Amino acid sequence: MSERKTEGENNINRQMPLYPPYPPYYDEDEIDLYELWLTLKKRKLYIFATTLLFVLIALAFAFISPKIYKSEAGFLSEMTDSSGSVDSSIPFLLKKEIDTLNSLLKERRLAELSHKLKVKEDIINQVVNLEANIPRNNKNLVLLTVETKDPNIIPEITNKILAYLNNTEFIKDKIETEKEKLLKEIASIKKNIDILKNLQKKVLQNPTQYKDVNPYDIAKTIVELESNLIESQTRLARLRGVELAITPVIPQKPYKPKAKLILAVALVSGLFLGIFLAFFAEWLENAKKRYEKDNP
Repeated sequence: MSERKTEGENNINRQMPLYPPYPPYYDEDEIDLYELWLTLKKRKLYIFATTLLFVLIALAFAFISPKIYKSEAGFLSEMTDSSGSVDSSIPFLLKKEIDTLNSLLKERRLAELSHKLKVKEDIINQVVNLEANIPRNNKNLVLLTVETKDPNIIPEITNKILAYLNNTEFIKDKIETEKEKLLKEIASIKKNIDILKNLQKKVLQNPTQYKDVNPYDIAKTIVELESNLIESQTRLARLRGVELAITPVIPQKPYKPKAKLILAVALVSGLFLGIFLAFFAEWLENAKKRYEKDNP
């Protein structure tokens, strides 16, 4: 009897599962995505209206904003220091002067800036920004970026800034020092050439008296000195302080406003805000229905 009972219990245990069956699985992600799609479809007017509003505002901004033109010029100084090398401090001094001019522009001290550059104030009023940079690959060059409302005044502004830089005290002192140095060098070379020519004449007239002096060596030295003289005279003639190394080009198209970029940002921003408003409106409506159901 007990054996039959045991067998019956075993059969019952075999029929009953050890764990309860799992509940049916629903793909909640798919359901949620479909509900989101239905919400967006239902509230598409919010998305369209918000995106359109942003695009219209962007178009108005791009149309109303003044057109800004940009061009670049380069200033170069080859003046040397006491060691004879190109003075590397000059570009930094030039940059500092241009930064000072830009500060006057930003502070709207146009009368003072007009006086410094010797330009009419209405022309200065067209200038938006002056920026100076020293490139890493050429420490002797100063790049000037000019931004204006009128592209045709860029060459004039560049030339006026160049004249202003050459009229600064440190540039004038540098030019005067370099000039004095070259004049002394030229005078010394001329004096040595005259001495050698006189010696050469004496050697040719009385070779027995100057038998230890080689006329060929004298002539060779004279040629070298005359070459040095021409080089020093050329440097003196070209001594102008700061020179225009890169001529600015008058731009044909404005640099700002960047209409395509503004429209792209407005489109994306309006789309995202429209989607947010659609979900918010749906949530608000559902919250209102729940409230009315709970509070009849």
